[in-house]
Amino acid sequence: FMDSAYQLSEKAVLITPGRFLFNAGKTPRLWNEKMLEDEHLKVQSYFSKSSDAFPEVNLMGGITITLRDKKQSFEKIGVFSKFKEINSILQNVIKVKDFEPIDSNIYTQNKFDLETLYKDYPTYKNIIGSDGREKRLTTSIFDQLPIFTEEPKSKNDISIFGLIKNNRTYRFIPAKYIEDQKNTNKFKVLLPKSNGSGALGEVVPTALIGEPIVGNIGTGYTQSFISIGAFSTIKEAESCLKYIKTKFVRSMLGVLKVTQDNNKDVWKYVPLQDFSKNSKIDWSKSISEIDQQLYVK
Repeated sequence: FMDSAYQLSEKAVLITPGRFLFNAGKTPRLWNEKMLEDEHLKVQSYFSKSSDAFPEVNLMGGITITLRDKKQSFEKIGVFSKFKEINSILQNVIKVKDFEPIDSNIYTQNKFDLETLYKDYPTYKNIIGSDGREKRLTTSIFDQLPIFTEEPKSKNDISIFGLIKNNRTYRFIPAKYIEDQKNTNKFKVLLPKSNGSGALGEVVPTALIGEPIVGNIGTGYTQSFISIGAFSTIKEAESCLKYIKTKFVRSMLGVLKVTQDNNKDVWKYVPLQDFSKNSKIDWSKSISEIDQQLYVK
């Protein structure tokens, strides 16, 4: 619709959903990036709560009013935030020469080894989604397959973290039925894949990323969760957990997280830290003190 409007007129003012400003939503990523790099496009207004513009409308990601003028050149949008303070912090973060985003250390749900599973349980092929081709441990998998048990049946079982009736719980399954993942036999931080509305500054019980926990060695998880890190020691995982809880991380996460979805992409501007004992950050401090250290850094 927007592309058509630009073909019809050299100047267009449009009111649209605002998710594309954060490279989010169902519009193609290439189209989002094209818009964000368009020097003829300017954000005139942005409403993070769509009801502030239209009381009866509820759109995740808000509403924006844009101007596109083919005869004018504006500064390209690039990375959009309605808060100038967040933009200022973001520039300080990404301009550091050794900046590395944490998203390379984020892992999605564990997956079945379907060949091994079907060899022992051929009828499961009629239960698992996508005509038996769905390898991912989906949110409802505990209710679908009786192979998941409340207690381990042998020393070769691994625990899987997931949800039953929206309550967090663990179930057990023989390790041979689950594909190897880099951090299954490492410590990590587990957090919800979907949480809150995406509004910057959300607090408990609808915090921006929900309540994260440390995942132990030999623990996998379903599609309801993502994980951060593949740590050799629990101390490193606990340090990462503190980091995830800081206001700094929630602010950087808020640059791109404008919906419930807490996928890997929205962590693009959260910088990776050294969580080892050699770190310049003293992770033994309180979260508020860690925030102060991050501020100085």
